[in-house]
Parts: sequence; C-alpha cells; structure tokens
Amino acid sequence: MKMGQEQFNKAVFDEEAIDIDMVYTAIDSFTRAINLAYERDAEVEAISSSLLGMAFYKGLQKSVKAKKHYLDSIRILETLKPKVFNQEHWHKLMMKYINEIQVE
Repeated sequence: MKMGQEQFNKAVFDEEAIDIDMVYTAIDSFTRAINLAYERDAEVEAISSSLLGMAFYKGLQKSVKAKKHYLDSIRILETLKPKVFNQEHWHKLMMKYINEIQVE
C-alpha cells in the first residue's frame, strides 16, 4: 500500500503531466493491498479502498469508479465503529473528493 501511495503521489502531484503508467501501477498496488487485507485487517482494507478511489478520481478522472471505492471504504469504516477516522488525512481527502463527485 505504501509503495502504491508513493507511486500515485509521484505520478499525479509531482509531475507536470499525469503519468498514466504509474497511476495504473499504483492501482495494482492498492488492489493487491485490498485483496491481502480482506477479512484480515478491515482498517487497511478501508484505507486501500479510499486510496484506490483517489487513484481513479484524480489519476484517471473516472468519477463513477472512484465513488464505488469511496463508498466501499465508508461501508468498511462503519464496521469499525466506535473507532473514528475523521482526523486522518486520507479520510479527509476521501470526504472532500466524494463531495466533489456528488456535486458533479
């Protein structure tokens, strides 16, 4: 997950133009993290789903797919209550981007 996050940040935020190959590599890393965390570590699964949504939204501009992954993350986070993630950076970004998608 960490490797995918670094690749995504470099591909989208560090470069002048988006590096699509790096975005797809990050998507593969996030998907792998989701599959490895499935039914083992719900928090990692939720974070990875959120990051996957960000890759689709910011990297590939695919709002529908991004929204699906954001909603998956929120669904998983609901199972982790009473733990709260509102102050986590990834959670704040996810909520910002999902609100942008809903406005579209």
